[in-house]
Amino acid sequence: RKILREALTPNGEIIKNIFTLSVNYSRTVEDGIKAGKYDWSNSDITSNHFPTKHCPGSEEGVKIELVHFGKNMNTEDVLSELSKKGLRPAELHELLVLGEKHSDLQREFPIIALASVWQDPRGYRFVPYLDRRGSERNLDFYWLDYRWNGRCRFAAVRK
Repeated sequence: RKILREALTPNGEIIKNIFTLSVNYSRTVEDGIKAGKYDWSNSDITSNHFPTKHCPGSEEGVKIELVHFGKNMNTEDVLSELSKKGLRPAELHELLVLGEKHSDLQREFPIIALASVWQDPRGYRFVPYLDRRGSERNLDFYWLDYRWNGRCRFAAVRK
């Protein structure tokens, strides 16, 4: 079952997969993971490793757009294309609310939040994403310098 939402840009172009959500940026990552009821989550996805860039205590309404390029791309190109569309990449707190409120989405395709980056002790940088393994819903991370598969959707917010 596909879950599609549509909206129009200011110049009349149709955008699919728009989700209006209320994001509490003071909620811990751990509480967001619990609320999302994931079957599995990477133990390195924590509030300590992925702090919010928003003011703690703030709650905002955001419209998350799932951007699909339909081709393999590197992170730099994805960020450039999002910027051209007037979008910023979503952060982990926003991704967690999307996963909580629209739990079946990640069963259709991987959803990546490029604004939240964690560097491990070896110097590798990772970003969180929602995906599935069989019928299970997972929260994991990918290497930031990964060449993204054409199936991926990038969670983004209008600037």
